[in-house]
Amino acid sequence: IKMVEIKKTNYIKIQDGCSQKCGYCTVREFRGASVSEPYSAIYQDVKACVEEHGMKILQLEGVNSIEYNDPEVGDIVGLCQRLLKDFPETYFMVGQINPFAVDRFKRLIDLIGSEEKMIKTCLVPIQSASDTALARMHRPHTKETLRELFKYAKEKGVEYTIEIIPGFPGETEEEFMDTYNFLDEVSPVAFWTHAFSARPGTEAATLPNQVSEDVIVERMEKYKELQKKVSARYIESLDGKEIMVVVEPIHGARTIHNIPVNGNFMTEEYIGKYVVHYTDGKLEK
Repeated sequence: IKMVEIKKTNYIKIQDGCSQKCGYCTVREFRGASVSEPYSAIYQDVKACVEEHGMKILQLEGVNSIEYNDPEVGDIVGLCQRLLKDFPETYFMVGQINPFAVDRFKRLIDLIGSEEKMIKTCLVPIQSASDTALARMHRPHTKETLRELFKYAKEKGVEYTIEIIPGFPGETEEEFMDTYNFLDEVSPVAFWTHAFSARPGTEAATLPNQVSEDVIVERMEKYKELQKKVSARYIESLDGKEIMVVVEPIHGARTIHNIPVNGNFMTEEYIGKYVVHYTDGKLEK
C-alpha cells in the first residue's frame, strides 16, 4: 500500500467487479461478476494503515460494495461490525452504496447512523430519478424506492451525495426534469454529474434516440446551477450545529463532506466535533 506520510486517511479495497447488468457499463465485461476480498486480507490492510502509518479514517471502497459477502463476516454490514470490533479507535466510512438491495441498504444505514466510529456520509449512485430512464438503463430501482431510502438515511442522521448520468439515450425533457426536481426535493449534500458517453460493446451505445452533445451540455449547465443551490442550502443548514471536522496539513480543516471550515485548529486535533457557524457563505469554527 502506497502511503502519503502526512495523510491520515486512506482507502481500503473490499470488493471488485459487479453482478448487475446496467446497460451503459463495461465493468462486468472487464472485471467480471462481484468478487469480495476475504476478511483476512482486509484485516491486514487495515492493520498496516493503523499501526504502521497512523491512519485515523479508512474508507471502504469497491466497484459495488453493497454486494460484499464473505463467509467469515457475512455481508457489508457484518464486515463493518467486525472492523469496528477489531479496530475500536479507527473511523470507518463506506464510500459508495448502490441502492440495489433495499433491506441491506437500510441495515447499513442503521449501522452508520448508530455507531460513533462510522462516518455518517456516503455516495449513492442513482444515475437517474426517472422510472422510464432507469428501466432503459436496467437499474433495479425506481424513483419511489430512492425517495424511501434517502428519507430513511436522513431520519438516521446519515447524509449523502448522489451521482447521476445526464444524456442517457432517449432522455426526454420530462425525464431530465424528473431527475432535476428529485435532486432538489431530496436535498443531498451535493451531487456529481457524469455526462453519458457511449462505450463500445454496451447496449446503451446501440440504443436509438442518442441525445445530442448540445442538449447534454445544456442540461449539465442546469445541473451545475442546481448543484450550487443544493450545496449552499446544505452548508447553511449546518449553522450552529456540532459536526465532525477533519484536520490535515495537506487539506486544512474540512467537514467529512469536504467543506472547508475556517478557524484555528491544532494538527494534533486531527478529528473532532466542533460547533460551526455559517457566515457569508462559509463555515467557521
